[in-house]
Amino acid sequence: MFQDGVLIYAGMIEESQGQNIDKLAFKKILWHTLDELRKIQRREEKNQEIDNAQDFSRLEVDWDSLVVLKDEVKKLNKIERLLFFEHLLAQREISRLVERAGCSRRTLQRVKKDLLLKLRKSL
Repeated sequence: MFQDGVLIYAGMIEESQGQNIDKLAFKKILWHTLDELRKIQRREEKNQEIDNAQDFSRLEVDWDSLVVLKDEVKKLNKIERLLFFEHLLAQREISRLVERAGCSRRTLQRVKKDLLLKLRKSL
């Protein structure tokens, strides 16, 4: 990221023809770095989702577990039910559920993590 910042600054110096570009270059480098960090964060979240899904699918399901799961679903709140049915079972992206849930993507990620832990404990 540091090298990217240096390259962006050098490119802006070449384009500026001697004008004062420090503020513009700083903003451009800052936004570029933030975008790269967001990409890394999204990639890590996807990897975590895949790991969680693999862990959840490895569990051996028997009839007793299904009965326990059915009872646990009744105890879930509105957002947890939305995540359970729409995201975990129907494989819809969390980004598409944000509007229906009425909360942020980050909140949904946190609720999903807590939901998976709760389900693992009950099973």
